[in-house]
Amino acid sequence: MKFSVLLPTRNGGKYLKNCITSILGEPYQDMELVVSDNANTDDTAGILKSFSNDSRLKVVRLTNPVAVTENWNSALSASKGDYILMMGDDDSLLPSYFKRMEEILKKYNNPDCVTYNAYSYMAPYSIGQDKQSYYKDPFYSFGGEFAEEKLIPEQERFQIVRDMFRFNNRIPLNMQTTLMLRSAMNQIRGGAFQPPFPDHYAINSLLLTVKSWVFVPEKLLVVGVSSKSFGHFAYDNQQEEGKRYLGINPDFKGQLPGADMNNCMHMWLALLKANYPDLL
Repeated sequence: MKFSVLLPTRNGGKYLKNCITSILGEPYQDMELVVSDNANTDDTAGILKSFSNDSRLKVVRLTNPVAVTENWNSALSASKGDYILMMGDDDSLLPSYFKRMEEILKKYNNPDCVTYNAYSYMAPYSIGQDKQSYYKDPFYSFGGEFAEEKLIPEQERFQIVRDMFRFNNRIPLNMQTTLMLRSAMNQIRGGAFQPPFPDHYAINSLLLTVKSWVFVPEKLLVVGVSSKSFGHFAYDNQQEEGKRYLGINPDFKGQLPGADMNNCMHMWLALLKANYPDLL
């Protein structure tokens, strides 16, 4: 199987149907959608049942709620595709995503990773009581070195990681905007997804270790922010709620002054340094 789309969800029923429709609505067949139902208590079960006739859908039901990283690992362990795409329940694919990915993979002889751009959409009530919705085009503002499609050289990838230690993110760390080869993910030290930000650790581990990484400037999906996603807590400065959402406690010796979210970044950077001492 070529692609596994992972969709870990926790009470995201309000947005889940739209997300699944954007994925299974594609005529592409060499893929699976793996939903990890994190002991949801909303209408998730009914929504999943409405798609049960599609053989590309696989559902894993967790009996008790688990932290975000564990839910991600649940979806990953149940999947079998060669390439992994992680989605949130308030995200959506744009038409012909898989067709375009097939073209890119063929052109570059099956690279380990492909990074691309997106649109972002902020649903009503994502920040405080603001009932307006917003969008951003593009989702991420890349630097001039990413103006055109290219293979990212190893030296440049190493420098991107070094800049992370200066809290300077030069590529998006959202998992949705990078397609990853499973065999490369299997080589990540300590396991692909690690708290507190499993996407940040995975992407940076791969930047250090893979052989080939392609960048294309196209916008291939929509990254959503809703009242139930982590972005809601981050943008609304609800740090305690955000930590509970992630299921983590960023208390450690040598904490940085300021926002807990900075200390969460400090945590995965320290983990990266501990797991890759030969490369860092």
